[in-house]
Amino acid sequence: MSLAFFLIAACACTKASAAGFKGDACDATNKCLSSYGCVNGICTDGCTQDSECQATDTDGHSYNCNPAGNFGEGECESIFWHCKTDQQCKDTMNSELYKCTDNTCSAYAGCECDQSCVDDYYGKIITGSICSLVIALVMIIATAVPCCCGVDLDKPICPKVVGGLAICLGIFCVFIPLLASYGAADGATNDTCAKCDGGCTDEQKESIKSLLNALGAIIAYTSGFGFLACIFGPLAAAIGCCTVCPCCGPLKTKIENRKAGVAGQPAGAPATATVMGQPAAAPASA
Repeated sequence: MSLAFFLIAACACTKASAAGFKGDACDATNKCLSSYGCVNGICTDGCTQDSECQATDTDGHSYNCNPAGNFGEGECESIFWHCKTDQQCKDTMNSELYKCTDNTCSAYAGCECDQSCVDDYYGKIITGSICSLVIALVMIIATAVPCCCGVDLDKPICPKVVGGLAICLGIFCVFIPLLASYGAADGATNDTCAKCDGGCTDEQKESIKSLLNALGAIIAYTSGFGFLACIFGPLAAAIGCCTVCPCCGPLKTKIENRKAGVAGQPAGAPATATVMGQPAAAPASA
């Protein structure tokens, strides 16, 4: 009698400890284990909605229903491996750096080029555009003084040196925003990876840099104000050409006067003769 009672009790304990497996009854208290879903009060392989997934894995992560799992019959999977929103990953992993990528909580979610990454890149590009604009404006002023005002410090070589420098720098200014975009891509990539939990992999760095470089020329010469360098750079080069080889204006007049040997007097004006001493045919006084 005691042996039979013991066997019955053992079976009951085994059944209780095994509660939650396939075919067992389930409710809010008696939850299904592993990938089983509680459907119509019975633990089963299939699931159709997240509320049917009651289990938690060894790390305490909840489960979501993956309708495509178990050959299309539905299967409960850990949120870490089958997430649906970024917030689920943040709550599950207790970190703001995790995001749901391709239904998986990515440990390097912070290593993606989001809006803050683009803003950082944009700010670095503008710095290059401003530098190119300042250089172009300085060259325009420096060449306009001799070209338009005829100021050469009485040294004919000065306008040519300034003009040549303006031609070179004016053309170079056009390319500064593009060059700055490449440097900005490296800087923005490093800044983004510095915020990651564990840093970026080499593949992620290349992915971020490729994305930014693809945007480079577009952003650099539009919203990055690089188009101003394309306007004022060639203008500086054009005035530089007129300074090196003036075709008209005060500088050309001054050069012509210098060649005529009459500085400050219009070219072609008759020179005033200067008589030294007394005329040779002058009669002597009586």
